[in-house]
Amino acid sequence: PESTDVLAAQVFQEPFFKNLKGEGMIFKIPFWSDYHTKYFIGGKKGVGTGRPIVHACLLIGCVGYTLEYLSHLQYLGHGRKHAHADGEAAH
Repeated sequence: PESTDVLAAQVFQEPFFKNLKGEGMIFKIPFWSDYHTKYFIGGKKGVGTGRPIVHACLLIGCVGYTLEYLSHLQYLGHGRKHAHADGEAAH
């Protein structure tokens, strides 16, 4: 059997992998390039941080809450008085 290095070299010579070599398009955007350098590579210190994990969790939480709010939470009348005949707030 061939070694894994030889197999990996053969796989990475496939045409679809040749397009993946080099710098990704997202890193050509200044914000992403700076973010990658600062948090993944570690900037001048050379040590990455765990902040991207926190950022990803916050982003997922904000997107999830926004989707929940837009789907049904905006229609709930939390703390609003509803128009009833006796003028009392709904329970």
